[in-house]
Amino acid sequence: MYGACSPQHISTVNAWHAVGVGAAYTPGVAADFSADLTQACSPTLRTTFINNSNNATNFTWDFGDGSFSTLREPVHNYIAYGQFDVSLIADGGACGIDTILKTAYIDVDSANACVVILNNNRNSVETECSGKIFDSGGANGDYGPNESGIITITPSNAASITLTFPFLDIERGTGGTLCDYDVLRIFDGPSITSPLLGEYCNNNRPATITSTRGSITIQFESDGGVQEAGFEIDWQCNYPSTSPTTDFTLSETSTCDGEISFEDISTQLPSNWFWDFGDGNTSTAANPTH
Repeated sequence: MYGACSPQHISTVNAWHAVGVGAAYTPGVAADFSADLTQACSPTLRTTFINNSNNATNFTWDFGDGSFSTLREPVHNYIAYGQFDVSLIADGGACGIDTILKTAYIDVDSANACVVILNNNRNSVETECSGKIFDSGGANGDYGPNESGIITITPSNAASITLTFPFLDIERGTGGTLCDYDVLRIFDGPSITSPLLGEYCNNNRPATITSTRGSITIQFESDGGVQEAGFEIDWQCNYPSTSPTTDFTLSETSTCDGEISFEDISTQLPSNWFWDFGDGNTSTAANPTH
């Protein structure tokens, strides 16, 4: 009924403050904001902006990449590499107007640590050796209802992937042990058909998990009920520490057409191959047919 700068509004805010509810009234308009993610190692960086402005009702955002918004708290996708200035104009009408500019606030650079948000219906592959994963709420919010997302981590030539869990808060399941409402699953390999390493919920934060191969898959699912603060997962790939022990198999040793398929089964994940077939022919393929 009354504006943000009206005597009625001021007295009401200060009255609540006097009994311990909320802060005292701050005069004028002050533009301010933050974001859940400000750095990424590659596009697309999906950022949720949090509006901390005071006494404003209308907002104009400039994301620094040619895009704008008038929403109070917009979500924006940065689809290119670069550093981006972000500005916010907060308009409070009779209260006044204020502008804030944060220079190079968003940074998308291959030199940055990789931060990934496991959004609903996401099915992505990450090939960086290290990084961090948050649930859809990011670093500060809760995950949403009825979500289902998958991330596979598979760096080139890695021997294994190690996961650590700085934080985990997922809805408590039946009896405090079952994860039959919301669940985080870890699979030992490149898909959800790979062997299951564990299911996690509540505050049952797992110990460090290391895959037995060069990829690991993370799946999160939530129902329509309670949403919690979610999870934070760090990943680090591990490279082979010793040289390969060479070995191979072949499709057959006796053939009427002369064609044989060879499969490398060497240990320690070699990255280069040189085959000599004994008849003057060679190959550098991993699994050649000759």
